[in-house]
Amino acid sequence: MSSPLRFLLMIIRMRLRSLSSLVMRALTTGSLAVLPSLLSAQRGVPRTSPPAPESEVYLVPLTVRGDTVTAGVPANLTRRPGYDNQPAFARDGRSLFYTSNRGDGHTDIYRYDLSTGLSLPVRRTNPESEYSAFPATDGRAITVIRVEADSTQRLWQLPLDGAEPRVLFPDIKPVGYFAQPNDSTWALFVLGTPATLQLAYHGRGTGTVIARDIGRSLYRIPGTNRVSFVQKGAQPWRVMQLDPDTRRVDTLVALPGRSEDVVWMDSTTLLVGSGSTLHVWKRGTTAWQRVADFGFAHLTNITRLAVSPNRQWLAMVADATPRPSVPVNTSAAARHVDRIDPTSVQRHIDILAADSMDGRMTGSRGMERAARYLEAQYRAAGLEPAGDSGTYRQHIPLRLAQGPASAPGRTRPAPVASWAAWDSLPAEQRLRTQHIEGVLSRRGPCTEQ
Repeated sequence: MSSPLRFLLMIIRMRLRSLSSLVMRALTTGSLAVLPSLLSAQRGVPRTSPPAPESEVYLVPLTVRGDTVTAGVPANLTRRPGYDNQPAFARDGRSLFYTSNRGDGHTDIYRYDLSTGLSLPVRRTNPESEYSAFPATDGRAITVIRVEADSTQRLWQLPLDGAEPRVLFPDIKPVGYFAQPNDSTWALFVLGTPATLQLAYHGRGTGTVIARDIGRSLYRIPGTNRVSFVQKGAQPWRVMQLDPDTRRVDTLVALPGRSEDVVWMDSTTLLVGSGSTLHVWKRGTTAWQRVADFGFAHLTNITRLAVSPNRQWLAMVADATPRPSVPVNTSAAARHVDRIDPTSVQRHIDILAADSMDGRMTGSRGMERAARYLEAQYRAAGLEPAGDSGTYRQHIPLRLAQGPASAPGRTRPAPVASWAAWDSLPAEQRLRTQHIEGVLSRRGPCTEQ
């Protein structure tokens, strides 16, 4: 079978369930340069509201045009058994913190490197466990909820350079969630019957109760020193706004159903997950608008959310729904005839042609997204990497050149003779693209017998 035909057959066989953590594996070309610093993730500790064991952290590309928000295809970043939750983008935009329990009863903060796909613990702290990582302003530490050896649950700061951790408010416990509206003020969700929202200040040992019977969504509103929280206790639940300076509380919007996991895209735009759907609300309106339904990707129970400050990425936690089993055709004809599912073919075409791919121009974010999508399909199909350094990518050096005389001021990609010549170019002129290459091994799961 010729290589081009093998490639076509592999693409046709894929299903969306094959999406994997590849979306983050190759942000080193176009996307990493524009991926910004973090917007805090939805935070919480599992003893207050444990997710289902099937929950995973997914990454979703976002496209914003005016007041319209569209979402791309979710990719699973934590495809493994166990507890993975509470994503938060690092301030340098190059990694993602999340909470993980690897089955030993102990929970640590892990850091997922966006350029390599490598996931490592920030620090092993047994017997203590940490949840809800939130990078400090200077990027040198993370603030966490630490469950101490005696089960005390308090707010701690964990330096990234290995220095000793320190508790921020020794006398306020048990803390479940938190937000920081300014350098000296913290908004804390304190567990109890009912749970309370408290304001705490550096140098003061106790907190001031502001509200009772609140939900777990607690955020600083971007670009302000105000905090949003979810008020429960009556129907419907509502998103509230707190000014910590005046302690004034205002109602913003009622939540759909019993959803409570929200995140701010900017100071005027709020996202919420509800079942398999994602909804957006804008200040000045009263209704939520649906952004996406991830039922096509077999996801539901969308909960903890995080958005990058440039609004290009959404990290979310969701459950994978069981898929119906497909009867296996064991006839002689079936063993020698490729089965083509028109619905699956159309789905892949729609994904690669979607607006979120931005036209797939060379050197663009859309090209990078398309490349990552194809890598995922290769990996799931059992193709062996045939690119550089054990990857699916054969990188090609390019430079940014002036366009034709008919289009003054425009630039275009141009070939470079060698990587040595590429290294000698000014950084702003360097581009690169890639072939996505895989080999169909006779040991692979799709090999015809």
